[in-house]
Amino acid sequence: VAWSKNGQPITTGGNYETTYIEGASDKVRIKLTIKSVTNADFGYYQCMGSNAEGSGSTQIELQSSNVPTPDSTGQINGAGMLTFSMITIMMLLSVCFLHKF
Repeated sequence: VAWSKNGQPITTGGNYETTYIEGASDKVRIKLTIKSVTNADFGYYQCMGSNAEGSGSTQIELQSSNVPTPDSTGQINGAGMLTFSMITIMMLLSVCFLHKF
């Protein structure tokens, strides 16, 4: 799995953190967390993944908003932290993959 922002690869460290969480049936949940979000962080993020079964990617746009958004647990974290849930992105990829076949 690899993340990019506006076409440029993202490396873990500094303002970005990638977390791998192992789940049941050999599934892995991967989160990209952006700490201390600033205007420079707004833009298009792409997640690309591959395995023996194939590959896929999806894109999401991070935009400024005045409305707080809850995380996957329903909690509203302090402003300036954003987490993309890989499970949601993988579900989107699965739907796209199934529609191709």
